[in-house]
Amino acid sequence: MIALTFILECAAVAALVAGACSLVAFALSWGLRATRPVLSPNRRADLALLLSLAPAVATLAVLTATALPPVLSALGLGPADDCFSHDHHGHLCLVHLGAPRPALAVLGAAALALFVFRALLLVGKLLRASSDLAQLEALGQVQQSRFPIVWLPGGPRLCLAAGVLRRRILVSVSLAEQLEPAQLEAALAHERAHLQRRDPLVSILIQLGALGLLPFVARFLAGEHAALTEEACDQDAAHQVGEPALVAEALVKVAALASPSGPALAFGRGVLESRVRALLRLSLAQQIPLRLPLLIVAAAGLATTLLLVVSQSAAVHHAVETLLHGLL
Repeated sequence: MIALTFILECAAVAALVAGACSLVAFALSWGLRATRPVLSPNRRADLALLLSLAPAVATLAVLTATALPPVLSALGLGPADDCFSHDHHGHLCLVHLGAPRPALAVLGAAALALFVFRALLLVGKLLRASSDLAQLEALGQVQQSRFPIVWLPGGPRLCLAAGVLRRRILVSVSLAEQLEPAQLEAALAHERAHLQRRDPLVSILIQLGALGLLPFVARFLAGEHAALTEEACDQDAAHQVGEPALVAEALVKVAALASPSGPALAFGRGVLESRVRALLRLSLAQQIPLRLPLLIVAAAGLATTLLLVVSQSAAVHHAVETLLHGLL
């Protein structure tokens, strides 16, 4: 009973932290739109990625720091619990069974059930996508290159980047036959940009990070990142082929020909009008910023935050207990 109460109350803490972080990320993501005149699509896409993952990291840090002291105390690996020295509020404790708090228990149970449900949906979605890709590839012929191209016979008409470890491009022959050689090269350049950026992996990470967020915020953050990623890959493709208008022309044609139910990373998906406008405004004199330095700095910052919060777990644990007492 003590363990169950502790788990449900920790789940409630995670839900409250994730909800607050979701709203902050939502507001910052709206603010990111104002940086369009200043930052390149690549840089804005990277910032959108950080905003999508930061709430999950912050929630994990607070939850770990909150649960760590009572767990260590119960295992005899840490200092004795401080329940009796802070008896003016309720406690998250594995040693002493206090009176269960119905509001926390209900919130925790609901949050835990929703998290498991969304996780199962995501697993099913990823398994179906993997199976569909495997069936398509079994029908195709592979053209070896830096990123292999799998030429698919018949429908559906697709041009998409796939693969977390085994990165490749899937193209329908029926779609390629409808494009001029230069247009096809522009479409392939766009997909190579997705693979160079490892966007299939990033997409999965964003979906994992969104499991505990408010559903409408999770959809918004994922949509914003996807739209900015498409613009970033359009820009990369324009630099590869040397003509932004050619990429815009290929984009419009593929959007008209490709399967409307194609995957999110398929060429021709996304907000078509804004992508075409961005390409026509693009100057090839604009340099594409390196992605790695920003992500390394961000990852180091997030890791430092996680370690700092966990190292101060006793203070965080007490602060969370005090806030819960005030809220509930």
